Amino acid sequence: MLGSFFLLNFFIGVLFLKYTEAQRAENKGYTDDNKNWIAIQDMITKAKVAHDKLNMPDDLWRYRLWKIANSKPFEQSIMAFIILNMLQMALDYEGKLNSISIFLQLTNYIFTVVFLAECVLKLMVYGWSYFHEPWNKFDFFVVCASLIDLGLEFVDDMEDLPIGNIAKILRVLRVLRVVRLASRSKDL
Repeated sequence: MLGSFFLLNFFIGVLFLKYTEAQRAENKGYTDDNKNWIAIQDMITKAKVAHDKLNMPDDLWRYRLWKIANSKPFEQSIMAFIILNMLQMALDYEGKLNSISIFLQLTNYIFTVVFLAECVLKLMVYGWSYFHEPWNKFDFFVVCASLIDLGLEFVDDMEDLPIGNIAKILRVLRVLRVVRLASRSKDL
């Protein structure tokens, strides 16, 4: 164990030494102005226009919907619905009362309709470019899983279908939408 520990530390030390030597050799001969110019050029080449700005619609009615879909109040209300949906999912437990079960079922319908409306709104605004953004693909997948879950509630022998449990598990992915909205928020 001690031999492995010292060998690992020796290996990491050599890697660190070689890395600093390579970094010094790479920066050799450059002035601070040259280094700043290179950093600015890297920043320019890596800059990307945001999906919502790049795909701003030309049609007046789609532009109005775009303003709604990208407004701060709309994003905050969707964030509130996601948080409320997380709390609603946390209330589910084995052996719950029938009234709680009905409440959870109704609120699930409400949340599914809200997230479906958000998805349809953004599809109307962006068209097929909606699917160019990875988070939009994820949202679309979660909405489809929620719709499958709702559809399977009306099937009589849902216990026999393994897809019913999978759809309920996929509905939990709604929670991950908080990560996207939190990453877009400059306040957090």
